[in-house]
Amino acid sequence: MKNNYSDVGAIVLAAGKGSRMKSDLPKVLHEINGQSMIYSVLSCAVSLLGRQVVVVVGHAAALVQKSVSRDFDVLFARQEALLGTGDAVKSALPVLPRKVAHVLVLCGDVPMIQPRTLAGLIEFHRREQNDVSVLSVHLENPTGYGRVILDKNNQLTCIREEVDATDAERKNTRINSGIYCINKEFLIDAIEGIDCDNAQQEYYLTDIVKIAVSRGGKAGSLSGHSAVEVMGVNTPADLHRVACCMAEKPNELS
Repeated sequence: MKNNYSDVGAIVLAAGKGSRMKSDLPKVLHEINGQSMIYSVLSCAVSLLGRQVVVVVGHAAALVQKSVSRDFDVLFARQEALLGTGDAVKSALPVLPRKVAHVLVLCGDVPMIQPRTLAGLIEFHRREQNDVSVLSVHLENPTGYGRVILDKNNQLTCIREEVDATDAERKNTRINSGIYCINKEFLIDAIEGIDCDNAQQEYYLTDIVKIAVSRGGKAGSLSGHSAVEVMGVNTPADLHRVACCMAEKPNELS
């Protein structure tokens, strides 16, 4: 794919254990159609960005790194303690190449994401001159996902994790895909402002939206066309569901 993304890097979150998978195998190494989930994510990222991709490892780090390195020439960062997505991204920032000005944040357990969707998010982010841009989608049943909260003028104000959301916010069907494009200078500064004052006592990357807005910065949400494409995998049932979607709905991934 031809592009002008020489100033864009990616951080792929792959440090989690995935306890709900009921397996000793790290979650991102579970396979769909003969390839690991993270293989699919990295195929997408590397097709756009080449080597400017950092994989954050943590649980079973050596195993994940060995598996990834068989197929991809990418960079690695180690999350020493699994303290949330904000902490994971913070661990990767020193590893990003200096020329990177904008950072895609991707999830190693969202294997159906497509290059054209990421390219669209990058273009939206640049066009709007946002500090942070979030890929969102509408779900009829948004249970389990963080909600993308817009104000009365349709401007992004924050992302609320479901466990911290009000009853009214939980009725919102616009969900956070967990995929972002963020100005690196803003990210380096804002990541220090994230705290763990939440139900999970973790450092949520989602808090950078609130930080951007509170500082008079600019945050935006791009609505994706395919909810199928951003389906995450947390359980064996999710894995089966994604495998079925890949086999039965290839038109939704093109």
